[in-house]
Amino acid sequence: MLNSAVDRPGQVATAIRLAQVLDNDLAIAQHPSAANRLQEILTALGKGGRSRKGKLASVREMTAG
Repeated sequence: MLNSAVDRPGQVATAIRLAQVLDNDLAIAQHPSAANRLQEILTALGKGGRSRKGKLASVREMTAG
């Protein structure tokens, strides 16, 4: 799932609206720009704002003491 979706509700709402534009056959002229913008937003949301540690780093942290 997208890591930062909870932290960025505005971008999630924008992505939903852009997807609705892409589903609308009457808005065919807007499809290229909507698709590009949706891809940018999904990429940004997929990167996430929190850094994740690897499993090995987590185990080392638990065992160091």
